Amino acid sequence: MRDLVTFYRDRLHLLSEEDNWCRALKNCYLEKPVDESLIIALLDECRDPIVDSPQDYLLYLRKLVSLSFLHRFQPMPLTLSSLQKIYQKIYTQGFWKEFQLGEALYALGCYLVGLPTPALEPKQLSKGGILVEAGNHLQDGGIPHPLLNAELALIWLFLGWEEDNESLIHAALKWAFVSLGLFDHDNRPFHGVWLREAEYHPLPFNTLYFLLFSVASEMLMSSKTRHLSDALFDALKEVDDTSFQMPPVFLVFFALGFESLHRDKPCPEITHSYTMSELDESLGYLATQQNDLSLACSFSGVNTGLGALHKTHVRIVSFGPHFTPLADSDRFGVHRTSSGVPNPFRDLEFDKKGDSFQVKGWSRVISPSISHVCHHNLTLTQPGKQWLYFSATGDGDKVFFESRLSEYDEKHPLYFAYFITADKALVEGKETLTPATLHRYQGPSQVVSFEKGEEKLSLDPKMDTEMHVIPLAGSHHFWGADFLVAFPLEEERRLYQWEIK
Repeated sequence: MRDLVTFYRDRLHLLSEEDNWCRALKNCYLEKPVDESLIIALLDECRDPIVDSPQDYLLYLRKLVSLSFLHRFQPMPLTLSSLQKIYQKIYTQGFWKEFQLGEALYALGCYLVGLPTPALEPKQLSKGGILVEAGNHLQDGGIPHPLLNAELALIWLFLGWEEDNESLIHAALKWAFVSLGLFDHDNRPFHGVWLREAEYHPLPFNTLYFLLFSVASEMLMSSKTRHLSDALFDALKEVDDTSFQMPPVFLVFFALGFESLHRDKPCPEITHSYTMSELDESLGYLATQQNDLSLACSFSGVNTGLGALHKTHVRIVSFGPHFTPLADSDRFGVHRTSSGVPNPFRDLEFDKKGDSFQVKGWSRVISPSISHVCHHNLTLTQPGKQWLYFSATGDGDKVFFESRLSEYDEKHPLYFAYFITADKALVEGKETLTPATLHRYQGPSQVVSFEKGEEKLSLDPKMDTEMHVIPLAGSHHFWGADFLVAFPLEEERRLYQWEIK
């Protein structure tokens, strides 16, 4: 925790002087006297908000909680009554209790400003999974969300630690153990699982999970969570000033809050029996490793892929169905949730013996039409009419993928797409493509080899069809991918097959 606070203290010069929240954070770090005009400006931002969607509600509450943390670090008696009145008013504009992050942020804010703290009752799936919204009020809320869930778990840990509430602490630690399956054999996250392309921002992700695993490792004396927190902090330190993008100010205030809490109160020691499971049927999720290869498969998700496959250097960061145009990430992915029916993934089959495994099942494809009217949804995507079968089979150093469509819609071309990070791509050993260039391949399916350093990964299609290999810009787009490889799915019930090694 202290490491994270120091990390951001060393980068205060990168904070925008034009942003009032960044100025407040900088003043807090530097322990400057409270700037009354700045506090008035921040308070004005928190009065009479327009809250039309769950996203609006969360963004607003994070601002309010950031101001409440500032009050905790630098008490502002003249401001306190105004803050308390805002909290009393905002609750009437909130969402359902099943929208747990909204409830938790509100409770955290009340605690920080001395109001009665609403009781939080964590709702989790059998193995500890957390859905964005567990009451079926949101059509796309019945899925996990790595960023929102980590934030929720941190609030549970903070309040559980402050109020000696072990039930909150245990709920948070259960999610921490579930999220171990979101990392590969080298402790790198599967960013393409349950995280939409537009939400891919490594710095907030690494900040959240470093903080989560740091606290968890202190409470549990867990080597696995400690190794992950160390790896995530190393990834943070690799970000140079030119690539630095400030994460939400709320996260940095939260890190200061944990440091203050750690200084004032001993960390609770928790006895636990949590275990990491390769398969979570309540989420339709599988994570497995063999040698230098890690695979994650998720049959649940909204506007996200079916999984990711990582070698040590070359990685398939996401794969799954993609409508045209291929440049539009809103037309990528599946739409299947974990709520609404008992045992929602009963069609999922999993088998593992030694170094061999197989997972197979069906997931619904998103609608090819993007909705712009469902303001209360978390995404703009809706479920489509088509379903996609997918299976992954592993045997030693090879993995085999198979897929087929339930029905073909000629009005809306659909592809099976792979987003891949590598330094270069070689099509059948003859044509070489490099990232961030206009040179691409479109033609008959061929073996494509991807290279990074001395490592190679080959994608070998086992069917006669067209193939697109498109260089990408990398950076923060398409989960950091350098290439997109896409195969048209032009026939219903036809089996499409790929060998990956």
